[in-house]
Amino acid sequence: MRFFITFVFLFAITTSAAADNDAGVIRDCCTRMGQQLPGLVSYPQSGQYDASNNNRWSGTSVLAPSCIVQVTGADDLSTAIKILTVGVSGRDSACKFAIKSGGHTPYAGANDIDGGISLDLSYLNETTLSADHTYVSLGTGSTWLNAYENLDGTGVAFPGGRCGDAGVGGLTLGGGISFFAPRVGLVADNVINYEVVLASGDIVNANRNTHSDLFMALKGGSSNFGIVTRFDIATFANSGLWGGGIMNPATDDVTSQVLSAMYSFTETNHNDPFASYGTIFTYGNNSNMIINSLVYTEATAHPEIFRGIEAITPQIDNSLRITNMADLTSEGSSFLPRGYRDLMATVTFVNNLAVMQAVQAATLDIYKSVGSVPDMQWIYSYEPVPNLFTQEGTNRGGNMLGLNRTEEDLIVMMLSPRWQSAEYDAAMHAASALGFGSDFFYLSYADSFQNPLSSYASASVDFMKQVARTYDPQQVFQHLVPGGFKISHA
Repeated sequence: MRFFITFVFLFAITTSAAADNDAGVIRDCCTRMGQQLPGLVSYPQSGQYDASNNNRWSGTSVLAPSCIVQVTGADDLSTAIKILTVGVSGRDSACKFAIKSGGHTPYAGANDIDGGISLDLSYLNETTLSADHTYVSLGTGSTWLNAYENLDGTGVAFPGGRCGDAGVGGLTLGGGISFFAPRVGLVADNVINYEVVLASGDIVNANRNTHSDLFMALKGGSSNFGIVTRFDIATFANSGLWGGGIMNPATDDVTSQVLSAMYSFTETNHNDPFASYGTIFTYGNNSNMIINSLVYTEATAHPEIFRGIEAITPQIDNSLRITNMADLTSEGSSFLPRGYRDLMATVTFVNNLAVMQAVQAATLDIYKSVGSVPDMQWIYSYEPVPNLFTQEGTNRGGNMLGLNRTEEDLIVMMLSPRWQSAEYDAAMHAASALGFGSDFFYLSYADSFQNPLSSYASASVDFMKQVARTYDPQQVFQHLVPGGFKISHA
């Protein structure tokens, strides 16, 4: 498989996904939901509405739904779906809606909607460890920090998000890179059961023995088949971790050392699958820094694989310590706190130092074009996705991402600039839209102008289209939910 990358300027401004239903139809849907789900429906200019609608990581994702439904369980969600899809075959009396799990995706329309109905799943936030400690049940609306805090001290771990603010649902349905990926594959590779509300309102469990086709499609297929309300994820024994961040100044010399370290680590990660590494570059506000995130998934300090990275100087700060997942992911959230307007876009390329250096140079050139935006932080990261991830995923049954097309080690880049004022949205999107050729886009980092599902293997795309037709014959999640990446467009 060949990976190649070029950067160009595209004026691809992300726009809100407005619902084009008749206002009267929307009002009727809201009214009927208020009657059948009393106390769970809120309207604009109410405290309940504002608290729900503004509970998103990024200000760029906040729109203006006509009403918000905060379901408390799969039964509530089933009722809501049945109301929303009345007359769906003709579309005349059905209502467009958005689905919000953790609310971490920043582009407008991803998890909110103008004029339609917002389904807020944040009350579906359970964390329950099975009696035999072999799996944990997580509600789709929980954050990873909440899940880790609830399991702290139990002696078990499970693969999950590396940012505590992120929601369980979106990351898991997009595949999910975790600190444990070199040992057990992606988060989706470790799901043993999904509880799903289908477009019909039926509630089903999808696993290897029941609805096995839906089970496989959900491993990277996002919200194209139904709304997952609960994930059962396999656990394993774990007594602690070592890790944290090393901050270095982003000088030319240090940058060169860090890129070389990233290349070397990705190439040798298979020698020590307990190690996880990522690096964040941040420019702006008169402070250009590199944050090296080092995590060792057992309580062993300063393992050999990290010696070269730890030796890079000068260091501005160093938080390496024996710790736990809640503490580590809370620190991760602090690097990208709430309260900004944000953008995410992604590219994947082969682990090649020359390519990485070219990406670095091109990214900084684009930064110069928006350097005058007030209070702007130009942030991007490099994250290894060695072939080891795919091998471990295959051992657990595989997924939809199709990374087994190559034996090469990969690097995923996430571009995530942030700023304060909506006045600069257009300029930031114009500069940050990336045009490139690549065989794979990581769905959890993709922007709305990208099409990550199309980057999966063609067999995966065909399979997911068939599963979507089987479980959603009226194509509710293709037509009534403007947000998200659609398998019908792949």
